Amino acid sequence: MRLKQLSALKVSPLFGTIYDAIYFMAMAIHSARRKGVRISGTNIAEHTKNFSFPGFSHWVETDNCGKGLSNYVILDTDGGGNQLFPTHLLDMSSDSLKSLGQAIHFPSGAPPKPDSSCWFDPDVVCAGEESTPK
Repeated sequence: MRLKQLSALKVSPLFGTIYDAIYFMAMAIHSARRKGVRISGTNIAEHTKNFSFPGFSHWVETDNCGKGLSNYVILDTDGGGNQLFPTHLLDMSSDSLKSLGQAIHFPSGAPPKPDSSCWFDPDVVCAGEESTPK
């Protein structure tokens, strides 16, 4: 099925994000190989500059430093189902975050503290004021 046909179908926005990420990596690897560079994480990162291609649902671009210029949507559930809803738009060109009118769902009903140390512990689930070991 061609990309235009596939994008016209109702699919999860998460699919488009994954598709774009895989395509982006493939382009970076291809660029590195064309220049005869050994494939490594650092070398791939060096070959992500000045990209511009049609992604699944939007144009994907990077500048001459490899910084993403595309907008991204932050998705969340309502806490009761498995459907994803857009909550915010991350505008990379202006470094801004814009609300789309849908609140972010937090398991405890409130966001964790801004400096919550549990965000950086892979064995703890952040839950507002309290943290729970996994």
